[in-house]
Amino acid sequence: MIATNPNQLAWDEGQTEDGAEDDFDTDAALDEMWASEAAEAESDGDTEEAEPEDEAETETEEAESDGDTEEAEPQDEQDEAEDEQDVVEDGEAEPEFTQYDEHEPDGEEEEEETVEPRFANVFEWVDGFFIKVIRRRINPDAGKGLSWDERWWMYPEVVGRLKALHQAWEKARADKDPAAMSNWWIHHLEPHLRVILDGDTGPMSHAPTMHPSMGSAAVPAAIRAALLGE
Repeated sequence: MIATNPNQLAWDEGQTEDGAEDDFDTDAALDEMWASEAAEAESDGDTEEAEPEDEAETETEEAESDGDTEEAEPQDEQDEAEDEQDVVEDGEAEPEFTQYDEHEPDGEEEEEETVEPRFANVFEWVDGFFIKVIRRRINPDAGKGLSWDERWWMYPEVVGRLKALHQAWEKARADKDPAAMSNWWIHHLEPHLRVILDGDTGPMSHAPTMHPSMGSAAVPAAIRAALLGE
């Protein structure tokens, strides 16, 4: 027989077909059921309570781990600071220099090569270079064109300019710079030559004797000695 009331317990196998019942303790069955439900509830409660405890333990462990890390970091920073201090101390240490012996020149010091002059004085230079190389067309009429007197040594300005040209020429000849002689022609000879040969206002523009070519007369010994300071 099936129970019609849901609050009633179903008949078990011990129930007879004619409705007779064996001895069945209902109170004991109910107590057992409620005890089973209570045990399940307690089991669920323990599980729920255990989980927060586990979470708390996990959080505690993480906090302790973070604390160890934070405590370890200052130690690492201290070690780094000590290393940097060592580096600074090493940097402040005086650098070691390799001492080399100062160059001591040999007993035979290299001296500038001295080149002996090609011509000893202005007279030799005029006869040996100037009147042989410098060629200009001279106008025999005084005060016109270019003028030149073979007695050039009679004109102090001409002597002074020719002396300067001679000295500059000797220096240019001894110079190792290939452009030195070109510089002499452009910046020394040409400006002086324009004044020396000026037939209008130059020092020899009204010379008493004129020649169509540039020559040089013999210099008297007295004049030569006076001009050279001998």
